[in-house]
Amino acid sequence: MLRNTGSSRDGGWDFRGAQTQTFTHGLHPYPARMVPSIARKLILRYSSHGDLVYDPFCGSGTSLVEGTLAGRRVLGVDLNPFAVLLSKAKTTPLHPERLCEEWRSLKKILLRPTAGMRAQRSPRIQGQFLDFGFWYKPYVVRDLAFILSQLDDRYPTAGASLGDFFRIAFARTAREVSNQRLKEVKRWRRSAVDLFTYRPTPVPRFVQNVERELPGMRDYYAATGGRVDRQVLLNDARTYRPRGRVSLAITSPPYGDSGSRGSVSRDAAPVLEELRAAGLRPTIPSRCRMLRSPALPDDQIARLRAETGLNINIRVGLASGPGTARGIGTEKVS
Repeated sequence: MLRNTGSSRDGGWDFRGAQTQTFTHGLHPYPARMVPSIARKLILRYSSHGDLVYDPFCGSGTSLVEGTLAGRRVLGVDLNPFAVLLSKAKTTPLHPERLCEEWRSLKKILLRPTAGMRAQRSPRIQGQFLDFGFWYKPYVVRDLAFILSQLDDRYPTAGASLGDFFRIAFARTAREVSNQRLKEVKRWRRSAVDLFTYRPTPVPRFVQNVERELPGMRDYYAATGGRVDRQVLLNDARTYRPRGRVSLAITSPPYGDSGSRGSVSRDAAPVLEELRAAGLRPTIPSRCRMLRSPALPDDQIARLRAETGLNINIRVGLASGPGTARGIGTEKVS
């Protein structure tokens, strides 16, 4: 169990230099996340072992993780389905041996197939809320769909703890291999020049994300003894009323720029957009198709070739719905 290790150097509230990625805190990025040391200090100071700690805007679950580490019962509420899924995954201690055994089996499957096998076995992804051709290169959509199909085949039941852990790693991967600028909180696409040489690798990135978080989950399981008393609900804090006595309410409330938080909740898991809060299988596409037509005027193509020094063939990727395709992919040709 976690002891009073969250105090700052002078015993005050200056947490500069505090570690923020310990245990399961680094499972997935989230905007305006509370520094874990702050939540830890508040919980240790204003509650006792076994007390109920309530976070009405739990977000990524920082206070819930710290509450379970301190031996408290925790209750989290959020309107964001992805936040609920993330908080559940971060506060579910998974047995290290079982997790590693499951990961070895899944990793073997993911690294074995060729690109052709992935294309054949991967379901097509629906772009109901997101233009996949604009935000992803076609081969990235294919590889992400392959990973997702493997997860859904192995963990078809909603709320499966192992499935939630791997789906969160997948959500992070989906954002990191998109055409989005990674250092931006809001949705901004990479420049056309950058996209010419941008070659993300979904499967290796997914492997990297999972293996980076395995030690944190191992430490979380050891610190909690594999037992936590937590509840995370998809609900509205304005109307929800906790049952029983709440000893401490601690939260980092939503701020006025809702676009930033909403953008991350969508874009952190764009391929998971069709998943419900409990992690259900995505719907099958109806209108995605391949289009081949000039994506840029000839003068712009010439200028981009001159700027990059590459002989580039412009190719349009996936687009959804009627009208002109907005997304482009590129391939270098000799």
